[in-house]
Amino acid sequence: MSEKIQYAGEVNEKGKLTLYQQKTFKLDVHSKFGGQLIWLTVEKRSQRVSTSQRGYLFGVILPRYRQALKREQGFIFTDGETKTWAEEQFLSDVRLNLNGEKYNATRSISELGKHEMTELIDTLIIFAATELSEIIPYPDEK
Repeated sequence: MSEKIQYAGEVNEKGKLTLYQQKTFKLDVHSKFGGQLIWLTVEKRSQRVSTSQRGYLFGVILPRYRQALKREQGFIFTDGETKTWAEEQFLSDVRLNLNGEKYNATRSISELGKHEMTELIDTLIIFAATELSEIIPYPDEK
């Protein structure tokens, strides 16, 4: 089975590549592929998150999470802290650094494509219902 890593970035009009998490990318490449031959593939990323997805996440889901976390666990979060909590809970992977020590690598919600945001929204709705006793309606429900 081949191992694969994936990171988001962008290429400007002059062709300069910028990775969003360059330090973490370098650590991953070294820990997973150090001393090996590799293929490097660059592909166009899926559509960015839609305005309605962002509005639903930040206007409905995260405020409901903030209320449920306060009610169920006594956590009092700001909007930004609630976003960070969700990223750490649902967008984190355990990885190894250069010394072989484990660390958490967390993706930002802003790095997600449209499909990934749909998956995150589904996960958040299910988690809220099962773990926080908070029913969040899907966007097409009233």
